[in-house]
Amino acid sequence: MKVKSRFKLDQKTYTKLLISLIIVFFVSSLVTNRITGLILSLCFLLSNLFVLEALSINPKFLTLLRIIAGTGFIFDIFYFPQYEYFSEKLSLIAYICYAAFCLAAILVISKRIFSTKKVSQDILRGGICVYLLLGLFWFLLYRIIFLFDHQAFTNLSGNNVGYQLSYFSFTTLTTLGYGDITPVHSVAMTLTNAQAIVGQLYPAIFIARLVSLYQHDSENTDEKL
Repeated sequence: MKVKSRFKLDQKTYTKLLISLIIVFFVSSLVTNRITGLILSLCFLLSNLFVLEALSINPKFLTLLRIIAGTGFIFDIFYFPQYEYFSEKLSLIAYICYAAFCLAAILVISKRIFSTKKVSQDILRGGICVYLLLGLFWFLLYRIIFLFDHQAFTNLSGNNVGYQLSYFSFTTLTTLGYGDITPVHSVAMTLTNAQAIVGQLYPAIFIARLVSLYQHDSENTDEKL
């Protein structure tokens, strides 16, 4: 019974991660002050914990990822209105930690789900998680660039710059390209092009492969029945 219950828990690993990422996606649009910003940070920390739960990797590397995630969260929640420059440096460290954590999660989860020969519904959800993590990873890169150069993007206004960059990231990832926010910094422009390429190739190649394997397994199961 214990082995069976553990197996069921593993089958829902990516489901929980997907739900947490969707929550982060929608909560980010509600950030208008420091309190809602802290709520978003907590939701993001929850997503990181589910990421760690989904990874079957070397314990030492897992510990390193825990330290990176924890460091990012600690520096993210500290804010000093009187010292804007100092607060931005803390945010920079937080976003670098988050970006490193996100990249590691993308690589490990991608390797794990795309090397599997039997695709379940949860594995399909894992593929969707990677897609959302890609949008989140590029958002973090854009946030880092913005902290170095506030003029790296046009038409960013108000206090909700974070959500605007998140919106820009997922708009670019889906190759919609509304044109309301545009990169003008050379690094930002290069990253935008790279994200658009990944946004086209990932669903066309990797998600399609997972769906194809899942359909093949379903057909074989039906034939056996």
